[in-house]
Amino acid sequence: GVKGILQEVNTIQKELDVLRPDTEGKRATLKTLEGVNTEDLTELRRKRQKLHETHMKLQRSTQEMDVENNKIVQDIARMQEQLDEDRSNYEKLVKESVSSADNASVKEQNNMTALRQKAQKRESDRLSI
Repeated sequence: GVKGILQEVNTIQKELDVLRPDTEGKRATLKTLEGVNTEDLTELRRKRQKLHETHMKLQRSTQEMDVENNKIVQDIARMQEQLDEDRSNYEKLVKESVSSADNASVKEQNNMTALRQKAQKRESDRLSI
């Protein structure tokens, strides 16, 4: 009866005494691991914050580049229009220049023909004397 129960309690007490240091060791290990994990978690949060900031900077930078790119595209379009206009004006100028040169050439030819006719008339007048 009671003696058996006391013996059982005594046995359980001895088993607990054997297990206690192991349990305390495991508790210490757990505390260490919790500390390490807390540090790791803090480090991970810090890294995540840094990544977020870097991401936001990249996003702003990309938006600024898009704006700059659009300005460049608009500048190129304006320059293309100006170039087309300049080319058109140049073509008109060349046509006018060629046309006026042709006119001058025709006048020159007419003058030469008139001079030749006068010279021939003088020659024929001289010969008929």
